[in-house]
Amino acid sequence: MQSQLNPSPLSNSHKKLPFDLSKLRLPPSSVARGDEIGHGAFGTVYKGLYAGKPVAIKQMRIINSSVAAVDKIVQNELKILLRLQQYDFITKVFGYQFERQYVSIVLSFAENGDLRNFLSAGKLKGQWLEKARICAEIAEAVDAIHSECIIHGDLKAANILLDGSLKAILADFGISRSLSSISNGRTPGNTFRYVAPERLRQSSNEKLTRQESKWSDIFSYGLIVWEVATDGKQPYPGSDKVVFRAKYTESPQHHLHHVGKLPDDAPQVFKFVARQCLEWQPSRRPSLAYVRDKLNAYQSGITQSLDDSDGSLSNNSYELLLDARKTAENFFATNIENGSKIATRIHVNNMNFPTDKEQFMIHLEKLKLQKLYQHLVWVPFELFSDVAPLGKGRISTVYRGTVRWALFKFASFCELSEVGSRKYSYNLNNQETERQYALKEFYPEMNTEVMLTAYISLVSETSINMELIGLSYNPATDKYLMVMEYGDKNLEQYVLFGFIPNDSFWLSVWNLSVTLASRLRSFHHLDLIHHDLHPGNVIIHDNSCRLIDLGLAQIEGKQNIGNCERLEYTPPEILRGQPYTQASDVYCLGTLLWQLFTGLPPHGTAEALTGTGLREAFAPGMPVIFKNIIRDCWSLQPLDRPSAADVHGRLSSEDCEEEMRMCKLSSETQAFLVDRRTKYQVELAETQKVQDDWELVESENSRSDADDWHTVTLLDRIH
Repeated sequence: MQSQLNPSPLSNSHKKLPFDLSKLRLPPSSVARGDEIGHGAFGTVYKGLYAGKPVAIKQMRIINSSVAAVDKIVQNELKILLRLQQYDFITKVFGYQFERQYVSIVLSFAENGDLRNFLSAGKLKGQWLEKARICAEIAEAVDAIHSECIIHGDLKAANILLDGSLKAILADFGISRSLSSISNGRTPGNTFRYVAPERLRQSSNEKLTRQESKWSDIFSYGLIVWEVATDGKQPYPGSDKVVFRAKYTESPQHHLHHVGKLPDDAPQVFKFVARQCLEWQPSRRPSLAYVRDKLNAYQSGITQSLDDSDGSLSNNSYELLLDARKTAENFFATNIENGSKIATRIHVNNMNFPTDKEQFMIHLEKLKLQKLYQHLVWVPFELFSDVAPLGKGRISTVYRGTVRWALFKFASFCELSEVGSRKYSYNLNNQETERQYALKEFYPEMNTEVMLTAYISLVSETSINMELIGLSYNPATDKYLMVMEYGDKNLEQYVLFGFIPNDSFWLSVWNLSVTLASRLRSFHHLDLIHHDLHPGNVIIHDNSCRLIDLGLAQIEGKQNIGNCERLEYTPPEILRGQPYTQASDVYCLGTLLWQLFTGLPPHGTAEALTGTGLREAFAPGMPVIFKNIIRDCWSLQPLDRPSAADVHGRLSSEDCEEEMRMCKLSSETQAFLVDRRTKYQVELAETQKVQDDWELVESENSRSDADDWHTVTLLDRIH
């Protein structure tokens, strides 16, 4: 057996890599190469021996045999695998060797080879429980690497290995990508037949989102399930690349037909999983944790009656049945006396519609937020009426919606959402109570868990933010919504139109300043960064201020890029390409304090921001202690700024309170404030007129499409 592999020294470039390649170099004669067991475009795989144990040796020829080329090959092959070595479903790495023009990667040996060949040999034919176990293991494995922010990018049965006990092992991570590189525009590879349809429709310059990358892996997983069910047949049989692409990208209604027919004796769970994972719309594909549970339930004999299926409906089927129910209700209401009192219930093959709680858990599983189940409630979107947009921000739209609760249901809802202690006022003689809520869109890729946990933690410990009550889902827009308390004004509106410069002006400014600093102090105490702090994200509610829009909230210590949407609220370090930190929030706090006094943000340019740090001279009459706090918050160097706790301590001190109480509003200061605010109001009114003209055109063109309702508020205009 035995041709020896001898290593050659590598360059010092390994010191720049995320792992030390020199520690992975295997000594001469430590590996004995045996017979060839596989061959492909990447190279050849041999069986061998290392430390007395069988191993697989993946040998690749390098045409450019420079040391740098070797480094790159080894890094690409191993960087993902080495991050995942703690998992038992990942090929183990023993090391590598280099001889002349060949790099050899030494990996653990899978006794039963790859899944495709094993299936094609008929070794699992008719063994549906064993097939379900293998598919469940693959689902769990892919879900685990997704949790590590890695996509596989080349999932297929040929890249799944089976060890001696037929345990599934993920292999061939050579073209895998981390989700950070995906979001920066690097496209994952994939064998042509296993590419998700959205990939084939994607132009070369389009960037991939993190969630889209995961959905594409789920599509490829669906084809693996199809391969397992068909004992190793090739999907899209008889299609060359040209015909395949034409069929695949232009026929969403029939793409499952082109994949190929599943065997008649295939259990319904295989048909269900394959159909769900191969959904044409990526967002309709299930989570892999959900798929794993379905397959495990089948193995345990836990199934429901739906023509011997597992009892589940796809989103498409569920929505069609809902439409049918609404049609039936309308018919009865129109044609039968007292039809509106008829309780209709659809009963299909002994299966009832899922309850609100069951729907909520399904959505939480899809979002991977099951741990938040006890902290939130599900509010069905059909309960909301008069839904209208309040403003469209940089990453999402906020709506206002009204729910007319039956009184007993409202009391139950308050208890369920743990808000029953709040003193809602409603007439006990009435049978209904009406409540308005803010509905904020969010996306699975928006740091969802951090964002929602921040809302929940803050409302449980402080009154820092508008209370997050629950979640909803709008099927018309395919968007998830946070259901929150509704506040009438943001800080910009309140200060500009509600603050009257009079003798109590300074005391009002001081009270709001102390509260605002206290809110940010509590936020930072939880090791969070707001990341988008400006007056549009501060709501005046119950005569106090609350922070909103935590969609960009980050955990302190992570590398965060800044938001340059509003220059006057952009810290100078962000313009210099430095990370966003809690000190950046403090910079924005200083600008908020300025705007509390003047009624509008300071004017300035990027040059002024990165140069002096102050955009314009302080307004006349501003108290010295207030001015000093703002100046410190505006320090060019983040480390020179006080913490939010320090700012709160200085503002709430007896000296500050005394100075603010004693400070009088001079005629010069009052004239300055009135002049600045009047000019700003005129500017906003002109902007409103232009936006209203556009709104009229857009609303006439598309009245029926909710995405085209762009009612522009002050929040939009100041952005």
